[in-house]
Amino acid sequence: LNKKRPAKLTWTTAWRRLNKKMSNIESSGRRRVRRARAVPRGYVGASVADLRSKAKKTTKGGSYAVKAAAREAARRAAKSTKA
Repeated sequence: LNKKRPAKLTWTTAWRRLNKKMSNIESSGRRRVRRARAVPRGYVGASVADLRSKAKKTTKGGSYAVKAAAREAARRAAKSTKA
């Protein structure tokens, strides 16, 4: 038996794709994917508003700034002892 190419057989998806017979999503490019978004949720003892306010404090003027200042002070102290 001679093996025929799938694009030559009219009942195959290859032939239908080649001859533009498919009008559904599969033939028209890539499908769009909806990705799940992270939604902040509160838990016992802390509401969403509490968590947001705490996060703002830590990133802007809170622990990050304190740690950066401490790092800078340590760097200065190390420089002064070295020189």
